[in-house]
Amino acid sequence: MIAVATALMGLTGCTSTVSGTAQTKTPSPEENKLEQIMLPIEELKAITGADNLAFTSKTADMNNNFWRIRDEKCLGAMFPAEDLVYLFSYWDAVRTQVAQDPDSDHRHWVQQAAVLLMSEDEARSTLDGSKKWWGKCAGSAIPLREKSGDENSDRVWHIGDLVVDGDLITQTTTRTGTDGWACQRAQSVVGTMTVDAKVCGYAIHGQAATIVNKLVANARR
Repeated sequence: MIAVATALMGLTGCTSTVSGTAQTKTPSPEENKLEQIMLPIEELKAITGADNLAFTSKTADMNNNFWRIRDEKCLGAMFPAEDLVYLFSYWDAVRTQVAQDPDSDHRHWVQQAAVLLMSEDEARSTLDGSKKWWGKCAGSAIPLREKSGDENSDRVWHIGDLVVDGDLITQTTTRTGTDGWACQRAQSVVGTMTVDAKVCGYAIHGQAATIVNKLVANARR
C-alpha cells in the first residue's frame, strides 16, 4: 500500500463526524448486500444491553475524523470506515450506521460499517494494513479534539493491545478522566468486504467483536 495511505491508518473515539449524500447510481447487488448484512437495532440492543438504543445516522459515505486526531497513523484504530484510511485503496461502496441511547447521556455508542472493495486481495490488504497500524498504535496516549457546544477541547485516549484472532482484530481504548469510559474497535474481512464496529460504554467486554462476527456471518449467507 502507498506509504502516504498506510501512514494514515489506525484510531478510536466516542463520537464520529458523518455526512450523508444522495446516491447517484443504481446500487449493484454487491453494494446492496452491505445494507442487508447490517444488524437491526434490536440485535444491537441485545449485544450492548442498552434498551433505549436508537439509530442516529445511516449513510453511504466514509467518515471524516481526520481533523480530530493528533496522530494520523492511529486514525483507523480509533474510527471505522475513515476516508483517509481508504484513500488509496480500490473501494467501491460503503455503509455506516451509528446508534446511541440519548436518554442516558450517551452511555452507549455503537457504530457498524461495511466497505465493498474491488477484489478479495484488496479487502485482505486493507485488513493487513489495519493489523500493522493498530499494532503500532498499541500503548499510545492519543489526544482527540472533541466538541461540546461551541467549545473544542482535547481528551486523551489510551490505546490498548492489538488482539488478533484469525481474521478478527480487536483493540480497546480508554479515555482519561471518565471512570472507565472505553471503546472497543473490531475489524474483519469476508470476501470483498471489510466489516467494522466500534462500541463505547462503561462495560466494554467484546461487544464490537460480537457485532463484527455477526456481520461476517450475515455476509456469508
